[in-house]
Amino acid sequence: LVYTGNFYADFRSPVEFAKALRSVRDLDISVTFYGNHAAYQALFDGIPGVRFQGVVDHGTCISAQQNSDVLLSVGNSQPFQVPGKLYEYLGIGSPILHIANTPMDEAGALIMRVRAGWVVQNQADSIERILREIHARWTSGSLQSMFLRDENTIAEFAWGKRATHYKGVIDECIGARENAGTVKRSTKNKEKGRY
Repeated sequence: LVYTGNFYADFRSPVEFAKALRSVRDLDISVTFYGNHAAYQALFDGIPGVRFQGVVDHGTCISAQQNSDVLLSVGNSQPFQVPGKLYEYLGIGSPILHIANTPMDEAGALIMRVRAGWVVQNQADSIERILREIHARWTSGSLQSMFLRDENTIAEFAWGKRATHYKGVIDECIGARENAGTVKRSTKNKEKGRY
């Protein structure tokens, strides 16, 4: 598993994930964290297979994501916010293990909608169960084939598609403003007896 990004005590905590990893010591699981995790490293002390790479450049993060078997995502405690990292993960194509901090987690809903991975609540026992499932699929060679990703929907989140969409919205707003100005001028001219 690979996690790129930071943790935050108040809205994106790895405490339950660390507890779950302690429960699966019998499995050969590797977890690599990229980001500023100095405040959280002690949670993972003594857990085999856990590595902290620290803060690295974006290219290194992308390379790590591309070489991962599973990408780890931890949801925010604000259910309406989808971390930008998730869109990057979707573009990579590896299965995503998303740990949701609320039952109404928008990021988890998106992952389920596009069939890009697992979504589990942020509780150690639930995370442990899904880690055991992932490990079993990984050892049997069926990890990559278990998801039939909805690539058409995922493609809608690509930067080029988003840029085209927002350009259309901006053009529509500009057109509406110009039309409103024309209507105002036309109405003023009509009131003055001019057309």
